Amino acid sequence: MNLSGGQKQRIAIARALYSDRDIYLFDDPLSAVDSHVSRYLFDNVISEYLKNKTLILVTNQLQYVPYADKVVFIDDCSISGQGDYKTMMATNKKFAKLMKKYGILEERPDIQDEVEET
Repeated sequence: MNLSGGQKQRIAIARALYSDRDIYLFDDPLSAVDSHVSRYLFDNVISEYLKNKTLILVTNQLQYVPYADKVVFIDDCSISGQGDYKTMMATNKKFAKLMKKYGILEERPDIQDEVEET
């Protein structure tokens, strides 16, 4: 049986969830799926199913950064700043510039509002 990269990624996420742990480490789990599936997984799995769990999410998909409780910003192979999203936007110029360059909102939109609009 041949599975696509996105199918393998969804299976890996499902296997992790079935283990029912307190801490999850996801290393770019949404990279192999298309944008609609990525949004669905983030809204319904990461934000809902794992909302009472500790999740370390490594990603280069900047649209999800505002939803993090804590952001660790790595620049040139070292930690350039850390804190909540609002604080990082206010205090870390490189972080704020990167987020604005890609059109990421300064304020964290409510996930439910976005889900209802789609």
